[in-house]
Amino acid sequence: SPTPSPTPSPTPSPTPSPTPSPTPSPTLAPGQDQHYVTGGFRMKVEKATDFCADTTAIGGVRNVVATKAKVQSSKVNVDCKASGGQRRLSSDGRRLADEDVDLDFEAEVVDEAAATSIIAELATVDATTWES
Repeated sequence: SPTPSPTPSPTPSPTPSPTPSPTPSPTLAPGQDQHYVTGGFRMKVEKATDFCADTTAIGGVRNVVATKAKVQSSKVNVDCKASGGQRRLSSDGRRLADEDVDLDFEAEVVDEAAATSIIAELATVDATTWES
């Protein structure tokens, strides 16, 4: 006698996950403009690609810019690009910082007067400040 075949059950499909939608940007009141201060600098580090991937290092740069710009760090974007270079050893065998990184930043500020003031403040920042 024929053996009854099992009744096929429906194959469960994965539950669709919600599609992320872009976070809306804050809207400006009519006549209100956004103001940004942008800048950049080059710094020597031991390993450029490691530095650019280090969220703590980039966060430190963001915090220096935010402090000098007198804005919250969430208002600052930092872009790091490894520029290359070659590592070399000092006479005592230590590795010298010999790879360049280019750091570009953008800080959102409240108005044009603040932007002018912040540009002057950032111009006073030296290499020691950036590296601390």
